Amino acid sequence: MIITNACKSTYMSSNLEIMPTLMTSKEIKFLVHGDYRPSNLMHRRHNGKLEIVPLDFQTIRTGHQLSDLLYFVFSGSDEKFQRLYYQRIMEHYYEQLAFALKQLQVDVENVYLS
Repeated sequence: MIITNACKSTYMSSNLEIMPTLMTSKEIKFLVHGDYRPSNLMHRRHNGKLEIVPLDFQTIRTGHQLSDLLYFVFSGSDEKFQRLYYQRIMEHYYEQLAFALKQLQVDVENVYLS
């Protein structure tokens, strides 16, 4: 799994060290929020579904697709939470990404793992 390979450590300091590399990569660029953290999200339950709306788009830019995910995980949780749930979060992210891309007829294995 690409996410697991890119982020092997479960601790913030190790993962934050790779952020500059991710942000300056010459690979395909994605639109990233740049400050994707819990305090920049509004959420509510509506008709039994959780709705989330991101706020604060001053730092929007192009960058690596993992930068917002890593920033969110490490700015919004402590070391204990990361140790307990990091792997599950990464797997969930990958599964949801693969599902969404499949809906667009994009093969995640070809695009991201080749």
